[in-house]
Amino acid sequence: MQGLYDQRNEHLVLASESNKDAHLSVGLVSVELQIDAKQYEGALATLRELALKFPSNPRISQLYLDIYPELNEWEKYIRVLNNHYKQLDYNAEQIAQLELNAYQHFFKQLALEDVESLKLFWEKKLPRRLRKELNYQKAMLDAYIESDNGQYAQELLIEKLNKQVSLPLLTYLDKVVLSDYEPLIELLEKKMRRFEEKGLIYQALAKLKLKEGDTEGAIKDLELSLESESNVESCALLARLLEEDERFDDANRYYRLGLQLATKTSTGVIKLP
Repeated sequence: MQGLYDQRNEHLVLASESNKDAHLSVGLVSVELQIDAKQYEGALATLRELALKFPSNPRISQLYLDIYPELNEWEKYIRVLNNHYKQLDYNAEQIAQLELNAYQHFFKQLALEDVESLKLFWEKKLPRRLRKELNYQKAMLDAYIESDNGQYAQELLIEKLNKQVSLPLLTYLDKVVLSDYEPLIELLEKKMRRFEEKGLIYQALAKLKLKEGDTEGAIKDLELSLESESNVESCALLARLLEEDERFDDANRYYRLGLQLATKTSTGVIKLP
């Protein structure tokens, strides 16, 4: 394979030298051959030489986007995407999706390398419009949690939930690993009075209290959750906790309710028996 690549590349070089007008086309084909051969560093070097002579060529920009992920150069990928998006054959929605995907990788990469640098990047360098987007907040939380930086995840959750209780962010309360969950518990209890859809908040509170070892508090919150909103997950968790507490009649009651909810096809509300 390597010999075949070298031979083809030699022919391209000869063609380029004999016809200067073909330099760009030959160079681009050479980069593509290097990518096919997984010679990403060499492809990048060739591409940079071409970019100096043909800075506005759209194919060069696209090839950067092909190479940088293979080298885990996500910050450079993002820079190309932002600086040359008008040259790329993508619509606005596709550009936004590519940008989000790149930031997801970049956040996780930076969290493993230096979590403080990630926090600083979020606060000082990431555009404000992106910090306000839920998908970027979730990407940050994923990066913190997957790199075992639960305390940083908690800080971000408290900041965002303190401004507005976001149901999608509530799911992260169960994912984050901490030594002390009281700050999150106190925040949710404070927010409870101002939030109409209390069912999922009570459910989140119950899970946090379980992590703190407060089983009785968790049971009470799950009961309150089901008074506000019938939920299969709350039923199953509450039934298990009651069964572990040897309150078998109550446990069976919630197991039955959970089964009813799981099999119900209409949108009517099921009342507790």
